Amino acid sequence: MTAKLPRLDATKKVPQGDLLLCGLTIVPGVGPVQRNAAVAIKSGRLSAIGPSAEVRARHQDLNAFDAHGYTAIPGLVNAHTHAAMGFFRGLGHGQDEMIETFFFPAEKSLTPELLEPLAYSYLYGGLLSGSTTFGDHYYHVAGVAKAIDRLGLRGVVGETVADLGGAFPGRKGWEEWQRTIERWPFSSRLTPSIAPHAADTVSPSLLRELATFAQSHHLPLHLHLSQSSGERQRVLKREGCTPVAYAERCGALTSKTLAVHLVTVDRDDLYILARSGVTAGHCPASQIVYERLSPIDGFLKHGIPVALGTDCAASNDSADLLAEMRLTALLAADRGVPLTQRGPAEILRMGTLNGAVGLGLGDDLGSLEEGKAADLVLLANDLTTEPDERPEVNVLFSHASRNVRHVLVDGRFVLFHSQPTLMSVSDMRAAYLEAVSEIYRRLGRRH
Repeated sequence: MTAKLPRLDATKKVPQGDLLLCGLTIVPGVGPVQRNAAVAIKSGRLSAIGPSAEVRARHQDLNAFDAHGYTAIPGLVNAHTHAAMGFFRGLGHGQDEMIETFFFPAEKSLTPELLEPLAYSYLYGGLLSGSTTFGDHYYHVAGVAKAIDRLGLRGVVGETVADLGGAFPGRKGWEEWQRTIERWPFSSRLTPSIAPHAADTVSPSLLRELATFAQSHHLPLHLHLSQSSGERQRVLKREGCTPVAYAERCGALTSKTLAVHLVTVDRDDLYILARSGVTAGHCPASQIVYERLSPIDGFLKHGIPVALGTDCAASNDSADLLAEMRLTALLAADRGVPLTQRGPAEILRMGTLNGAVGLGLGDDLGSLEEGKAADLVLLANDLTTEPDERPEVNVLFSHASRNVRHVLVDGRFVLFHSQPTLMSVSDMRAAYLEAVSEIYRRLGRRH
């Protein structure tokens, strides 16, 4: 007789080492849903996925748990964030020309030591909603990398570079970032990216230099592109072409480019994006608050892969990627996108594998497949998710951050019973609020 396994939901101590989780409903991101299935995790990798009885019989040496009542999905990839912008929460709404007139002046008060604590709020919110990987693009981003590392999460981080505008115009940040890349001081869960700010704030010579560096070092290039009417007008006046055409001219559009927002693209731009192999970074809540939704229908019609992000706590006060996935599905339906391009599998891919590909990690992340990194989210099925006839639909339309119970990165629990395992919430909150108070003091605001 097979021994009865301890139930994961009754386990108080965080499980360590190689694991076997049985009885799961698995929505893998690629391939069909599996019921009463198991995942075997060895050395941080997905060693086996399949029927519980079969996988358990082959892996009797693992620390095994009964995980009935949970739906497993790939760790979500939040492809575009500015995690340290938590101090803007609630303040950006209703601002005109938010980037130029509000963000840049306030960001001049940032200094490196503030970035790690300022990132905790947004990263914690993302973790609670199942995000395991963050594509972050900001100033002094090494501080954000430290915060990601301390929480046990995964990140692709890039120092914002601009020489024609922005909070810190010039080459200093780029030169320092090159030195950081050369001596990379973070764990293997952190990867550098090259992060031009936008087409209107980066000169042709610098954008070509950044694109060449990214390609020669096989790094992803992550930039805002055609993100506002103001950017489009400025680039048309300066360069005589659209921001997308300008980026192509400078060699910045390749299959390793994540181009974010693309709110003001035209038909010719869509053709350029499609032939270049770019991934479109789509942040619907942020885009609607700031200006307007990007043409997701156009992206999908032209075969441009879409990756989802939450952006920042100024134009989107939440880091909840599950909510962003649901919003995307609804908005795509409203735009007339065919169901074959906006079904549950397609939307989940936007929140997982497409983001991993856009950030240069597609071979290792974004789906639950044998051999990939063991980044997964366990959603607790409850009264609000029954009946469970179509788990893939429930993930999109019934589950929410309240159902995210456990999160693993590289096979290690980083969220267990809805609590971070490597840092206390109280410590993060205290450090974050102290940093926010300091920023407010520098800005001459009361907090």
